[in-house]
Amino acid sequence: RAYGQALDTVGRPALRYALYDLSNNLRRVAIASAALAVAPVGIGIQYEREFANVQRTNELTGESIDELRRQLRDIAQATPINWAEVTDIAALAGQLGIAEDLIAGFTENVAKFAATTDLTIDAAATGFGRLNQLLDDVDGQFEELGSAILAVGVDSVATESQIINVATNIASMGNLAQLSSADVVGLSGAIASLGIRPELARGNITRFFSRIN
Repeated sequence: RAYGQALDTVGRPALRYALYDLSNNLRRVAIASAALAVAPVGIGIQYEREFANVQRTNELTGESIDELRRQLRDIAQATPINWAEVTDIAALAGQLGIAEDLIAGFTENVAKFAATTDLTIDAAATGFGRLNQLLDDVDGQFEELGSAILAVGVDSVATESQIINVATNIASMGNLAQLSSADVVGLSGAIASLGIRPELARGNITRFFSRIN
């Protein structure tokens, strides 16, 4: 319903936002269908081979392996990307230092974000991972982070990739200035909308807050 309303009444920006939120409904449908239960043996072997990279980068053991495999399977069924891409994101989570209990949420939100914005899967994963490290109050709240970036992208002339590029450049100074992650994302959208290069934005913001201090 949200998809249709956005298409009929508001246009493409709101449609992107509706698509981002649509995944919760898709997840319920996917879990109910349990499509992977009837996958051929050959496909099952391929799935396990691709999942092995996730185990390697995240150093999972015991029951946590089975639980994460189940969660990633549900994500692959509920988002418009395939199993190989889902496992690529989860493997990147380990390389980016995402905590074990946050891997599934990270993977799901990166998948949704990459599917509805101008970022590739690798770029979205790297951006989310770096902002989680650089901004103190993100703290694994990837759905809120993605929603904030997308909302600013809809309401400005900046693309989501530009917003993330600026945000990763000014995040450290934003923390020192006690800005929230929402403040940093909003400021990044404004800077990107003016066409200021991310590295120039970092220097300007650093000088600005240094003078205030």
